[in-house]
Amino acid sequence: MRFLLVLFISFCSYFSCTAQTSWKKAYEKDGLLIHTRTSKDGLFEFKSDKTMSQAIEKILSVIRDYKAYPEWSYKTKSLRILERINPDTHYAYTVVDFPFPMKDRDLITYSETTYEANGNLIISLKSVPDKIAKTEYVRINKVRGFWKLIPLSDNKTRVIYQLASESVGLPNWLVEMFALEAPIQNMSELGKRAAKVAD
Repeated sequence: MRFLLVLFISFCSYFSCTAQTSWKKAYEKDGLLIHTRTSKDGLFEFKSDKTMSQAIEKILSVIRDYKAYPEWSYKTKSLRILERINPDTHYAYTVVDFPFPMKDRDLITYSETTYEANGNLIISLKSVPDKIAKTEYVRINKVRGFWKLIPLSDNKTRVIYQLASESVGLPNWLVEMFALEAPIQNMSELGKRAAKVAD
């Protein structure tokens, strides 16, 4: 049912969203707010925002457990660290699962964690498609985004998850569908897994 609803929203918003560079509200439910837009450089982008009832340390531990991403991160078939520069900086290789007859996609990202003076934490990522040679998958060359964690109290954190990506041959309506399904699932699963992290 949720898939059909998202598909309907995607079709309805196709002609109004794809030519815009300003944010448009695409989803709001259970405290999760999602905006989408097409960026000036042609990437489709979403921004999701939710306040979670978990400490920032627990949420961060889930985000940094990269081996577990296939268990909860939307369409993540596999993820491995290619090169770890330090605890806050690394290169990662991800394979994204696409339904038949479409080929799976892959991407290489550079990720860096920065700590702001006010306690906020930002995990940024950007694509580095030439880090390794192309594989049998379709390479996603342009990706950028971030997780921003804002501690509101000892057990409450505002989470902003934003990502922009090229369509890699996909029709715009399907890109929009993925741009809603991904943050809906990832934000929900992130909260559930963070709630299970031991004190």
